[in-house]
Amino acid sequence: EEGAIQKRSSMLSLLRQTLPRRYLGDTLVGDFQRVRFASRCCAQTPRLTPEEIEEGLKALPLWTPNEQQTKISRTFVAKNFVAAIEFFNSVSKVAESEGHHPDLHLTNYREVVVDLTTHATGGLSAIDLDIAAKFDALDVDYSPKWLQKQQERGLLK
Repeated sequence: EEGAIQKRSSMLSLLRQTLPRRYLGDTLVGDFQRVRFASRCCAQTPRLTPEEIEEGLKALPLWTPNEQQTKISRTFVAKNFVAAIEFFNSVSKVAESEGHHPDLHLTNYREVVVDLTTHATGGLSAIDLDIAAKFDALDVDYSPKWLQKQQERGLLK
C-alpha cells in the first residue's frame, strides 16, 4: 500500500509540473488537490487543450485519448473475472470519494476498459487526468501474459 501511495504521489507531482495552471473564477484549476474541493464536474469546468492533454498523458502512459480528444481510455486484461471485479470495486470507491465517475466495461469475463471524460463539458479536464493517476495507483491482478507484454513495452514494472 505504501508503494501505491508513493506511485500516486509521483504521478500527481509530474502532472502538476506538466499542466499549465488555468483559472476558473477564484479557483486554481491546474492545482489538482484544489480541483477536488473547489469544483466537481460542471459546465464551467475548463476543458484541456490538445497540447495540455498531450503533456498530461506523458505522466499516464497506460491511458490513450480518443481521436476527438474528448476521453481517455485504459485497457487491460485481468488475471480472471474476480480480479476484474475487484478492480471495478476499487475504482468505485475512488470515483465516489472524488465525485467523478468513469465508464467501466468488462468483456470476455476479464478484459477491462476504463473511459474517463468530463461529461458536463463533453471533453477532458484536469479532473480526468487526476483521477486517471489515482486509478493507476490501484492494485490490479493482471493476466501474466498481458503483464509481460506491457513490461516489455516499458509501460509497467
